[in-house]
Amino acid sequence: MSGLTATTVTTDSLVGSTSANAITIRGEGSATTSLQQGLAKSWLRFNGQNTPSIRDSYNVSSLTDSATGQYYVNLTSAMTDGNYSFSSLGGGNSDSNNTFTTQYYFNGANLASATAFPVCSKFNGSVYDNSNISVLIHGDLA
Repeated sequence: MSGLTATTVTTDSLVGSTSANAITIRGEGSATTSLQQGLAKSWLRFNGQNTPSIRDSYNVSSLTDSATGQYYVNLTSAMTDGNYSFSSLGGGNSDSNNTFTTQYYFNGANLASATAFPVCSKFNGSVYDNSNISVLIHGDLA
């Protein structure tokens, strides 16, 4: 096997030689990981108060206000299905000991699809229009 050693490589595209989705990178020690699997497929930061507004995002086409503390995030590019990984964080403008949480479901139901997913924001256990909500999605794009 031959290799390339370089300090800087400039390119507009990386494509696996055996498959477009076969690029691996060396991680810690001798372990390798899939480049595609490690990339965030969508992320979003938004203000959920009053008229919800997107502050910044990637692969998000719009945000829908469903009810107090409940939103739908609509994706620009679809995932393969609704079984992707979801991480979120919510916070307000308070330094007290209040508890802010965000969840991936409404009323116990996971309503995620390939093109949209729910976000439920809570403050001390009750649904709440949070001022700072961040969401991160990992999984496979369609």
